[in-house]
Amino acid sequence: MKQETSCSASAQPQISADHVKLCSSGTLRGVLFDIDGTLCDSDPLHLKAFQVILAREGVCDGEKIDYDFFKRNISGRSNVEIFSELFPERGAAEQLALADEKEALYRDLAVGDLQAMKGLASLTEWLKQRGVRCAAVTNAPRQNAELMLKGVGLDGYFEHVVIGSECAAAKPSPEPYIQGMKLLGVDATEAFAVEDSKPGMQAAIAAQLPLVGVTTTQSARELIEGGAILAVADFEDSLLWNALSTLNTD
Repeated sequence: MKQETSCSASAQPQISADHVKLCSSGTLRGVLFDIDGTLCDSDPLHLKAFQVILAREGVCDGEKIDYDFFKRNISGRSNVEIFSELFPERGAAEQLALADEKEALYRDLAVGDLQAMKGLASLTEWLKQRGVRCAAVTNAPRQNAELMLKGVGLDGYFEHVVIGSECAAAKPSPEPYIQGMKLLGVDATEAFAVEDSKPGMQAAIAAQLPLVGVTTTQSARELIEGGAILAVADFEDSLLWNALSTLNTD
């Protein structure tokens, strides 16, 4: 079973990309949002759920995993990848059962404890008023995605909710984002993605989407070095609104 030594990640200086073009055509017709860590900072709840399950199953000698282990081995990845890597000696059915148990525990923790990212309501209303089509693209199970969208007040907002496990391949494959663009009827020259995790960023970039990174799970430097054209703390960030103001939405 693969286990990595835990250690605290060193702080990175915050940097931002300035004077960016959020879509190459200059006309914005679509935005594709990740959910976990992007619409809400849900990773602390996922960490708690994984700590319970993995300690019980003997990962890290039964000690609670820390956030550094979570970030390196879990954050943004699909459950198939996570549980097959952590428990390679177990069959697919047992791996799936553990994943299902973890997700049920996460949902119990998340009910009533999800906070929308600052500025989310203003951003989604701005997009709605301008007729910009929006989809959610996530590796979360559908039941989790629906719970989170309801928890942040966006139940029914997105035209489509694309689930990685329901696609040919989950993130970091570009397939979920490619499917999202097809469903919205937009292409990568007139849309951008919003992400926080490395697998999600890899997926969006592979789909040729310009990428806005949110600093919930990575520093601004990590996001920019990973390919984001803009790194923001939340959706109140003036850098995001300045970039949006340059776009045509007609």
